[in-house]
Amino acid sequence: MTSIESYLAKRAHASNLERTYLSEDGLSIAATAGLGLSHFKAIKENDLFNEWEVDFSQKFNQKIDEFTERRFSDLEEYKGLLNEHSINSYEKLQEVEEAKRMVKNLRTDDVNSRWDFEQFFAIKGNEGAKRVLGYNSYEDGQSAYNMYSEEQFSQLIDTGRVVVDGETLQGHHINDISSNVLDLENLEALFHVNNIRWMTRTAHHQDPEYAHGGSWQNPTEGRASEVVDKKESIIDANKDIADENIAKFDYQVGIGIGVFISSITAILEIWKLKNDPRPWKKKSLLVATSSLVRGFEAGTLALLALKTRTAISSLGESEILHSNVDIANSFLTQAFPGDLTATLDAQNIASVAGISTSIAELRIIRSGIVAIVQWRQSNFKTAFDQFGKDSSVIIVEESAFFGAALLFDMLYQAGEDAIIPDPTGGFIIATRLAWSAGKKGYQYRENKKTMKICRQRRFDGLYETAIVSLVYLG
Repeated sequence: MTSIESYLAKRAHASNLERTYLSEDGLSIAATAGLGLSHFKAIKENDLFNEWEVDFSQKFNQKIDEFTERRFSDLEEYKGLLNEHSINSYEKLQEVEEAKRMVKNLRTDDVNSRWDFEQFFAIKGNEGAKRVLGYNSYEDGQSAYNMYSEEQFSQLIDTGRVVVDGETLQGHHINDISSNVLDLENLEALFHVNNIRWMTRTAHHQDPEYAHGGSWQNPTEGRASEVVDKKESIIDANKDIADENIAKFDYQVGIGIGVFISSITAILEIWKLKNDPRPWKKKSLLVATSSLVRGFEAGTLALLALKTRTAISSLGESEILHSNVDIANSFLTQAFPGDLTATLDAQNIASVAGISTSIAELRIIRSGIVAIVQWRQSNFKTAFDQFGKDSSVIIVEESAFFGAALLFDMLYQAGEDAIIPDPTGGFIIATRLAWSAGKKGYQYRENKKTMKICRQRRFDGLYETAIVSLVYLG
C-alpha cells in the first residue's frame, strides 16, 4: 500500500512538472521549436522559389531576345519591300506577291513562336503554370477564360499544341494585321508573340470584346503583352504556391504542438491520479477534459504565433523597411568607417522580429489566461498585478533577444571573415530554445526545493499535533 508521504510526494512532483511544461514559458519552448521548423520550411520554400524564378526568367529573356533578334531582321526586310514597291495602302500590298507572302509568313511565324512560348511555360513554369495557362471561349453570348485540363496540359507539353473540341486553338492577333500592316513605327509590336491570344475558332470569330465580333473584317485592338503577362502571372502563381505550402506546414505544426501538449497533460494527469481513491470513470473524464483543453489552447496559440511570424517576416520585402534600413546603414557607415562596417539586413530584421513578436504574443496571452483563472480564485487586483509583472518580464526578455539577434546580424554582415553564425539560421532558434529550457530548468529546481520544504513543514506540523494529542489527550 502506498504511504501518504509517498502519495503526496508523487502528486507534488507531478504538479511541479505540470507547472514547468504547461506554463507560459514552458509552452514557449514548444512554440519556439515549431517556429524554428516553420522558419526553415519558409527558407527552403523561398529558396526553391527564388532559384526557380531566376532560372525561369533567364530562359524566358533568352527566348525573347532570340525572337526579337530574328524578328528585327525580318521586319527590316519587309520595310525594304514596302519602300521598293512604294506600297502605301493595304490594297496595294495585296498586289505585290512578295510582300503579301511575307506578311503571311510573319503571321504564321507569330503563331508558331507563340506556341513555342506556351510550351516553354508549360514545361518550365512548374505548378504555377497550371493556374495560369488557358484559352478564351465564347458560348451563349458569353466570353470566358478556360484553364487547360490535365489532358490538354500534357498535350501541350508533348506536342506543342492544344486541341479543343477537335480543333487546334487559334492564335488571334490582339491588334489586327490588316489595319496596322503599314504602321511602320509599331510593326515590332504588331508582329510579335505578345500580340497573340489563344481562342477557340468560335470565340475568334464571334467574341465582340476580345476578337472580331462576327466578321473577320472587323478591326481589333488591345494591350499586346500576352507572353510577358503570362510570365509574370506564372511567377506570382508559384509564389502563391510556396506561401500555401508554408501555411499548410504551419497548420500541421500547430496541430502537432496541440497534440504534444495534450499528450503531456494526459500523462501528468494520469500520474497525479494514479493512487487517487476516486473511481477511474471519473478520473478518466478529468484526464480527457484537461488534455483536450490544454491541447486546444496550445495548438491555437501556436497557430496564432506562426501566423504572426509569417506576417511580420513578410515585411522584409516592404519598401518602407528597406528605405529605413538604408538610412540606418548610411549612418553606421559614417559612424564606423572601415572594411568591417556593421550593417543591417531588412529581411533578417523582419525574420527575427517575427520570431520575437510571436513568442512574446504567445506568452502574454498565456499569462492573460492564467490571470483570468487567478482572478476567479482570488481577486482582480492580485491577478492584474501579477499579469502586469509577467508581461513586463516577457517584453524585456523578448526585446533583449531581438536586440541580441540584431547585434549578431550586424557582426555577421560586417564581413565574411567574421566568426559569427548567421542569425537567420539555427543559431537564433537554438539560442532561444536554450534560454527558455535553462530558465525552466532553474524554475523546476526551485519549485522542487520549495515543495520539499513545504511538505516537510506539513509533516512536522502533523507530528507536533500528534505529540500534543498524546501528551494532553492520551
